[in-house]
Amino acid sequence: MYTFKVSGMTCPSCASSIKAVLKRKDPEIEVSVDIQHQIVKVKSSLNREALADMINDIGYPVEKSENAS
Repeated sequence: MYTFKVSGMTCPSCASSIKAVLKRKDPEIEVSVDIQHQIVKVKSSLNREALADMINDIGYPVEKSENAS
């Protein structure tokens, strides 16, 4: 499970955009979003850097990412 602090994710549309881009690369991905705290949690076979790059590429800067067990 990876946890990302995502700057600029302020509404349900933002969260949907992030989920959609991640699911395009990994259809089996599990994503949970906390809009209030701008946190995205991801369970995926993709590595942390690839996931962060996908989020950054659609205009939502990943401020901090950590690997959570």
